[in-house]
This record gives sequence, C-alpha cells and structure tokens, in this order.
Amino acid sequence: MNGPGFNGRDPAPLLERVVDASRDLVYVYDEKNHLRLWNRRVEEELGYDRDQLASKPAEEFVADGERATLQDAIAETRRDGEAVFEAQILTADGGTIPHEIQASELTDDDGQFIGRVGIARDITDRQKQERETERRAAALSASIDGMSILDEDEEYVFVNDAHAEVYGYDSPDEFLGDTWRMCYGADERARFETEVIPQLAATGAWRGEATGLRKDGTTFPQAVSLTTIPDGGLVCVVRDISEAKQREQELREQKQRLDEFGTVVSHDLRGPLNVAGGHLDILAEEVGDERVAPVRNALAEMERLIDDVLALAREGRVLDDEEVQPVSLAAMVDRAETTAAPELGDMSVTDVEFRADPDRLTQLLENLLRNCAEHAPPDGGTASDLRVEAGPLADADGFYVADDGSGIPVDDPGTLFEPSYTTDGGTGFGLTIVQRIAEAHGWDVRVADSDEGARFEFVGADLLDDR
Repeated sequence: MNGPGFNGRDPAPLLERVVDASRDLVYVYDEKNHLRLWNRRVEEELGYDRDQLASKPAEEFVADGERATLQDAIAETRRDGEAVFEAQILTADGGTIPHEIQASELTDDDGQFIGRVGIARDITDRQKQERETERRAAALSASIDGMSILDEDEEYVFVNDAHAEVYGYDSPDEFLGDTWRMCYGADERARFETEVIPQLAATGAWRGEATGLRKDGTTFPQAVSLTTIPDGGLVCVVRDISEAKQREQELREQKQRLDEFGTVVSHDLRGPLNVAGGHLDILAEEVGDERVAPVRNALAEMERLIDDVLALAREGRVLDDEEVQPVSLAAMVDRAETTAAPELGDMSVTDVEFRADPDRLTQLLENLLRNCAEHAPPDGGTASDLRVEAGPLADADGFYVADDGSGIPVDDPGTLFEPSYTTDGGTGFGLTIVQRIAEAHGWDVRVADSDEGARFEFVGADLLDDR
C-alpha cells in the first residue's frame, strides 16, 4: 500500500476498518479459487456464518445457470487483469440477490498471480429502475399520441412512431439531432419562442394548441403538452385534432342552421297563426264560439306542433361541459310534475345526483310524465290512480322513470321514439324529444317491454352519489 499512513500509523489496520465498513461485498480468493478473506458485509447481506464461508468456492455463490458467466469473468480477469460483470449471488436461505461485480487479479511483489479480489454491489434497486425505465419507454413507443424527448439543446433524442406519423415522416430517426423548429412554420416558431418557452421556464409546463407543419409542407391543428425534465430537456406530447376541429365547425354550422330554423318556425309561422287567431276572435263574436271551436282547436294544435318541432331541433344539440351541472333527480321530477302533470297520483322518487342540463332534463321529465298521464291504468283508471316511480338504476350508472299504467302499446319499443308516432292524437314528438335530449347528454335510452306499465331507463348518466 502506498502513502505516508495516517498520523504516522501503519495504514494497513485503517484500511481493514474501511473495507469492513463498506456497504459493498469485499472478498479475496486465492489461486485455487477458495475464499480466504471477506468483510463483514458478506455475512450480513448473504446470511452465511464464518464456517460456511471459509474456503467456499466461487461457483457455489452463483446459480447453476450463471456459472458459465462466472467462468468467463475469471478467465477475463486472468487475461486482462480485471473484469466487470453481473450475477445473481446465492444467499444462505436459497434466495438470490443481483450484484454488479468488479474482479481484479491479485499478484505478489514479484508479479506472481496469487488470487483475485472482488467488490460486489447490490443492484436490486438499479434493476427495478431500469425495468421501470424500459416499461416507460415501451409505453412511450406504443402510445397513439406523438411523444418525444428533447435535450437541453432543444434537439430530439427520442421520438416514437406516432410522432413521426403525425408529422408525415417515415421514421422517428429523421428527427434525431434536429430541433423542434422542424415541426412548425415561421409564425408558430416565433410564437413558441416569445410565449411558450418563457412560460415553460417559469412553470415547467405548457398546454395548448398549435399549427403543426408536416414533411410535405401541409399544416394541421394539434393539441400540445410540454413538460420540462430535471436535466434541462423537454417531454412533448402531440395529438392531431383535425377531426375534432372539423366536428366543432360542423356543430357551429349545425347550431347556426338550428337558430335560423327556429327563427323561421317561431316568427314566420307564429305570425300568421296570431293573425288567424285575431280574426277568429272577431268571427266568434258574429257566429258564436261553438261555430269556430274546430278552427280554434286546429290553431291550438298547430301551436303545440310548432313548440314540439322547436324543442326537437333545440334539444338534439350536443351539450358541452359548461352547460351541465349537478342536479337532483327528486328536485327535477318535482319541478316537471308541477308544470306538466300535476294530476298524477302517487309519486315515489329515490333521489340521486348526476350531471345534466337542468332545463333540458326538465323538458325530458315533463314529456315522460305527460306520457304517463296519457296512459293511465286500464279499465277506467285516471291519471290520479297512476303510480310513478323514479330512481337510480341497479345495474348501471343512470336513472329510470316507471309507471303502472297501460304499458307499452307496441311490439317494438324502439318505434316509440320515431317522430310523429302517437296513440292518442298528439303531435307524436314527445318521446322523440326525450330520446334527443338523452342523446345530447350522451345517455342511452332503454325501454322495458311490459304489459304492466312502462319503464324508461337512461344509461350513462354521470352519477355523483356513493351508492
């Protein structure tokens, strides 16, 4: 050992204490491959006592399947003077612990081989981290979103297949070594440099939309998520939102057409009806109400038809998140009963909360309760004899409304929702509106096929209670 020692003392005992305190396994084999020296950590970690360790051959410390690896490492040590390898070391209880082993040739003062010294470090945690890294890399590679990693110089070091595909490249390798600027036009590059990058530096993350530039020069709308990583790099997630943008445009155009349609129906049709109603009142003074009653009823029916057509057009529009809020089924049923069917009899509601548009849900329940009242129990029963129930579904997220009236009058319940279907001379749009409102919320409607009342189930409502 070289060096002046420590405060004039012989350094050998100090070195022995240092080795004994090491968290790694330190050991020495002689030229016959018998264990001669080891530090305290060998006994603590592997569970062997001194008698078990004394002269124990190296081969008995590794599983049978790894003895070839050990022999190769021993040969490498004799040839090159040292070797570094990994192996599963056997413990006294038959278990194994993965170690990274650094072995070196041990020679005497004359340079003659007298054995090997080894240092083995437990790499259990490192292997777990490596496996986790591999899983994450596999997830990144398999993601349907474009995912990439850039280094501190803003150059791509990892790109998955989806990222290459979304930008129209044949291989992820085409990105490596280039910067993110290859994916954007001049205007977007300027916006990123003046707005996005400063926010990333301040908060470590940015989410938004941008216009991507494909390899062929075409552009596309994209959703982008950027997150900084500790080494100064950046994780980027990109999704092509062309279809979503097209759908948004279609919905805007649909809403515009519905608004225009509503204006035509509401103004251009109601105007003449009001004129007709005014002249009818004058005519009634001359010929009497009985003579004009059929005409008045026809005008009233036209008013109902206009209301239902407007509702059908309005309620079918898909809802956005800002239009829904937590609602109480009991409160909504009570509100609908008061306005639409106060003559109903026994009403039983098991309350549940879910997210919905209160106004549209009220319209849905009003139409259902009117339908209940119009199909009272047979054999002379009236709406006041009807029992109506509502509550959460037992087999799915959602709610139901049921009655014990005259039941479903058709073999195929699905025909109930067809426009203009009616059994009582109404407009026939009531249950169609119910279905459209449900679809606008993203719910499916199920109808129980029963001769003892009707049951309407709305599957997919976002329940908020802890049933």
